[in-house]
Amino acid sequence: MTSHTLEAFADWRQAHQELDLCLILGNHDRKLTDALHNATGLAPLHELREGPFYFCHEPCEEHTYSLGGHIHPGVRLGGRGRQTMKVPCFWFRETGGVLPAFGPFTGLGLIAPQAGDRVYLVGRPGGVGGFT
Repeated sequence: MTSHTLEAFADWRQAHQELDLCLILGNHDRKLTDALHNATGLAPLHELREGPFYFCHEPCEEHTYSLGGHIHPGVRLGGRGRQTMKVPCFWFRETGGVLPAFGPFTGLGLIAPQAGDRVYLVGRPGGVGGFT
């Protein structure tokens, strides 16, 4: 997390103080626990259990239903020719859900959904993006 990102998050938090938030640390945030707390007033957590849900950074199948990230799920789409495009997605399985990356510099981990999985593609304003 850059100082610009931390500042932008602190500004957003200031504008939305009425929200009851929890901040789950990602692998790039763990060294910033004190800075995040000082900037936002939030006490960052490594995990959170809330009802039947387990919120964590890395997907974990040991719990009832985990919601995590880390692998930055994406799928590859193909066009009529040889053009392809990688698209971020939400990936929901019987044991948990994996959230897409929320930034353009994180890359994608291409997934292989199984029968029964649900995948929701994330589009960009003005279209999904360009084919390569």
